[in-house]
Amino acid sequence: MRLATTDYLISEFQKTYFVMSSFDQVQSLTAERILAASKRAMELPHYTWREIAPGDKIINVGQIAVSTNEKYMRLMLDMPVDDCLTRSAIRNLRMHLAGLPENWTNAFKVPPDSLPVEAIEWFKHQDVIPRN
Repeated sequence: MRLATTDYLISEFQKTYFVMSSFDQVQSLTAERILAASKRAMELPHYTWREIAPGDKIINVGQIAVSTNEKYMRLMLDMPVDDCLTRSAIRNLRMHLAGLPENWTNAFKVPPDSLPVEAIEWFKHQDVIPRN
């Protein structure tokens, strides 16, 4: 689910890779499972390619990794944010305000970090960015 909920910048070379721990896992990648994961991911908050999320096993970290809540703080403080971070932050805040499905955190091996209450309250009054 972590892979299915990761947003990328289409215009840049991929900087984050997901690695399978064994070749046995390849056999479990059926078209049905991939489609089911994709559908489920549409209902869930997203991470960005640069975030280190709960449950991630890190092999190597460059200089551009961020915590899972940094995108909200950067948005609130009008700090530089790339399109990927902006898109994910706005999407997640809108989903949270609209109401996430019950037990949505069960889709991840490790529950995601909670959205900062300050960001949610701020966003209620700031959602003026056009919806895609």
